[in-house]
Amino acid sequence: MKKSLLIATGLVLLSTSAFATKTRMTSLGQDTARGSHYIDDTRNVFMNPAHAGSTTNYVTTEWGTAGSTAEGGFFKEAGSFNYGVYMNDQSDSQNNIADATSNGYAGVAGFGNAGVVDRSDNLDLFFAGDMGFQWGARIGYSASKNKGTTVSAQEQKHGSMSLGAGAVFGDIEGSVNFVIKDKYENTTNASTTESGKVEADNMDINLGYNWGNWTFYGMYEAKGVDFTSGATKSETSRNTIMVGAGHTHEVSSTARIYTDVTYNMAKSEDKLAGATLAQELKTNNLKVNLGFEVDANSWLTLRGSVRQNVLIDSTKTKAATAAALESDVNGSSTAYNAGATLNFGKLKVDGNIGTGTGAGAVGDLSTDALLTEVAVHYWF
Repeated sequence: MKKSLLIATGLVLLSTSAFATKTRMTSLGQDTARGSHYIDDTRNVFMNPAHAGSTTNYVTTEWGTAGSTAEGGFFKEAGSFNYGVYMNDQSDSQNNIADATSNGYAGVAGFGNAGVVDRSDNLDLFFAGDMGFQWGARIGYSASKNKGTTVSAQEQKHGSMSLGAGAVFGDIEGSVNFVIKDKYENTTNASTTESGKVEADNMDINLGYNWGNWTFYGMYEAKGVDFTSGATKSETSRNTIMVGAGHTHEVSSTARIYTDVTYNMAKSEDKLAGATLAQELKTNNLKVNLGFEVDANSWLTLRGSVRQNVLIDSTKTKAATAAALESDVNGSSTAYNAGATLNFGKLKVDGNIGTGTGAGAVGDLSTDALLTEVAVHYWF
C-alpha cells in the first residue's frame, strides 16, 4: 500500500511539472514561440490550439530581463468545453516582422529599420473541445498607434489579426496558423506626409505522429513582407521546411531525458521593385538537442539542455551585385540552457538559470543570474 502511494505521489509530481511555460521550453532547448512538437507543455497551444482541451484550469504570467514586456493569461473548463484568454504574447511568429535585429531575413538596406510602431496589446482567445477527438481554435488581435507631439503629423499605426486551428486524433495531430492581417503605417510621426508602409502575411502547417516514446513531426512555414516608402519598394519572402523526431525516455517517476533530431531548410529572398533580386539567403542544418528534467524533491525541479548542428550546417548568402557575391558560412552552433521550477503545491515558479551560445561561451551560475525570465503559474 505504501509503495502504491509513493508511485502515485511520483506520478502527481511528474504531471504537474510536465505542464509549465515557455521559460521551461527555453531550458529544454525547444521553441518558445510555439512550444514543442513532442514534449507536453502549456506553450503548445500556440502551435496547436487543440491542446487547450488537455491543459486547463490554470493562470500564468511571464516576464524576462530588464526592458522586456510581461505576458500572461488563463485557461479554464466550461462544461464540456475549454477556453482561454492570453494577453500580450511576445513570441508569435509575426512578432518580429519589422524588427531589423531579429526578423531572420536577408535584409534589403533600410528594411526593418523603417521606424514603424511596435506591435503591442496583443490578445489571443482560445476555444477547445472533444468530439471523439480533440479540437481547438485560436484568434489573435492587436492594435497600436503613436500620434506624437506634432499636431499635423501622420499617425503611426499597427494592426494585426491571426487565426489558428488544430486537432488531435489519437496518436496523430495537425494544425494550421494564419496571419491574415499584419499592417504597419508610417515610419515616423514627425512628418505631415505618409512615410512608409509594411504589410506582412504568414502561414504554418504542423503535423505529428506518436509511436511509443517517439514522435515524428514536420512543419512548413511561409512568410511574406512588402515594404513601401515613397518610390522605394521591396518584397521579402521566407519559406521553411522542418522535419524531425523526438524521443522521451522515462528514467524513473521523477526523471526524464528528451532527445530530438531536426533537419531545417530555409530560403529567404529580398526583391526590389520590378522583381529584381537584391539578396538571397539559404540555410541548411541538422540539429541535435539533448535535454533532461529531474524532480530533485517535492519542491524543486531542475532541467537543462545542450544542442548543436551536426554533419549539415550551412548558411549561404548571395548578393545580386555586379560581382555576384556569394558566401558560405559554417560557424559555431552549440547552445546550452538550464532552468528550474519551484513547486509550492498548486503555485509554481519557473526560471532560467543560465544560457550560452557560440564558441567560447561560458556558463555562469551566480545569485545575480538565478531564475531569469521568470514565469509564475497557479493551477486551480
